[in-house]
Amino acid sequence: MSGGRKALIIANDVYENPSLGRLRSPVQDARALARALGDPGIGGFEVRVVHNEPAYQMAGHIEDFFLDAVPGDLLVLHLSCHGVKSESGELFFAARNTRPDRLGSTAVPADFVQRCMRGSRSRSIVLFLDCCYGGAFTEGAVVRASGDVNVLDSFAGQSSGHGGRGQAVITASTSMEYAFEGDQLSEESGPRPSIFTNALVEGLVTGDADSDEDGQVSLDELYDYVFDRVRDQNPNQTPSRSFDLQGELYLARSGRRRIQPLPVPPDLRAAMTDPSIFARRGAITELRHRLTSDNLPAAAGARDALQEMAHNDIDYIATAAQEALREALVQPAEHRVDFGQVPQHSTPSHTVPVLGPPLARACSFQVSNCGIHVEQDATGLHISPDTSHQGSVQGDILLKDPIQETAIHVEAIVTAPQPAAVTTGPRNERTSPPTAERPSWEKTAPRQPPPARPQAPPPERVMRSRGSPPTHGKAFWALGLAIASLLSLTWAAWRIGDFAAVGVSSYIDTVKAAGGGSETIRSVIEQALWDILTILVLTAAGIVLSIKARRLAGQSNQAISASPGRYGGRGVNQAAVILSWVAIACAPLALLLRISSGM
Repeated sequence: MSGGRKALIIANDVYENPSLGRLRSPVQDARALARALGDPGIGGFEVRVVHNEPAYQMAGHIEDFFLDAVPGDLLVLHLSCHGVKSESGELFFAARNTRPDRLGSTAVPADFVQRCMRGSRSRSIVLFLDCCYGGAFTEGAVVRASGDVNVLDSFAGQSSGHGGRGQAVITASTSMEYAFEGDQLSEESGPRPSIFTNALVEGLVTGDADSDEDGQVSLDELYDYVFDRVRDQNPNQTPSRSFDLQGELYLARSGRRRIQPLPVPPDLRAAMTDPSIFARRGAITELRHRLTSDNLPAAAGARDALQEMAHNDIDYIATAAQEALREALVQPAEHRVDFGQVPQHSTPSHTVPVLGPPLARACSFQVSNCGIHVEQDATGLHISPDTSHQGSVQGDILLKDPIQETAIHVEAIVTAPQPAAVTTGPRNERTSPPTAERPSWEKTAPRQPPPARPQAPPPERVMRSRGSPPTHGKAFWALGLAIASLLSLTWAAWRIGDFAAVGVSSYIDTVKAAGGGSETIRSVIEQALWDILTILVLTAAGIVLSIKARRLAGQSNQAISASPGRYGGRGVNQAAVILSWVAIACAPLALLLRISSGM
């Protein structure tokens, strides 16, 4: 039987008993994790969030969550609250009405949660515990911590006749350790996610937990990521785990996709290392064609081969390889998306096309803020801010490929919902009953934002389509230098032809005709030297101008790639490069024509 992906997040931060210190993080934890798990592009879970319920309701939610499941369901339970232990060392989860001296009736036993997990028909269950254990409440807590309690022992995997079922438990800390909020346990600052839950959310949202970059985040990968992040931020806190699973369990999708490069064919590989530069230029042409093809593995292999040539070959070949690589750079059509002011519970969305060949459009991305939702398809990135809460939402979407990284900055200000239009009617019209009190739990599902009252559509942020961008200034300079190179080299070749056609004998004949005087000889020598100097200067100038034109064209293309949409001129740069090579090719041709015409 096929099942669904369901998550229950329980967060308690308010306690009636003063000996249980108030926690800052749980509500913030619940919101951040619910957004990550409920995002269809990440977890795709149906998420229920429970806040500050009394113990009997908290236990009821847990029991319903596990016992209503079907075998194909993937269940995730996240508990963010105080972990309390009894005098006998039993572990309890504190609820709003928990009394440390009446844990049996006012708290939820860990054993009860374990029984519900064993009794569930679901074959895949994951439990996250972000609690402080062993009586670690706040400094000066009233309740005495008697002895140690091993959290994982309370949730050891047990077989109960349901074959093929697996359970996994990941805890924020072990035994007597504290589960830190930020960098301390006190209440000196506002709400923010705990170190443990923040690492969970960060690993899921950014995709950094996908260590093998296969596009999916497994439970093993997520634990390894969380362990490293928590230990980096606080060496005094050690996450722990207990897995009783068969095979890999995948919790989320990531924006990372590693494309396995396909090796280039042997004949193309041989051309890449051929002693002839013309053969290597031909290899670059073929690699450029493969780089822009729809075959992503072949394109990735061509990219690697071009990078090898760009790093190892002579400057002439390396420059050509770098120019080919620029065609596969990731190029978002926009680098900034500003939604402006959007009403709460609205659903604004904007699509940013990713330009370039298929390999560039298949780049991976990371989001710095879990309040920014991104979905990627063939048309580009579909971006939408989280409007469930008022305030500012801003962050960056980092697009990455093996050559470069580029960012798209996203901003939005979520404002109060716009009031519905007021309509007048008969005074004896019955008024609507008062709105019922909002329940203490929230239920979210993928792509189903909370219902909102009728409202005017959000102010549309239209990204105006602009005409063709202006040509980059260096492109014109490159073209001008290429033309100058052509003229200079052609003129030099023509003068060489004149010199070769006339020959040295003509200078001797001139001396004899003038009677062989010293003044005549000196004049003839000066003329010959001047002709040779003119030829050398024109040739050197033409070569320098040709090289300078190609360099300027390359710099112009780099500037165009760095600022997509701001500048144009790739065609001008390409014409300049071609013309610079034509200048060199035309020089010997002009020389041959002049010599042949003078014979």
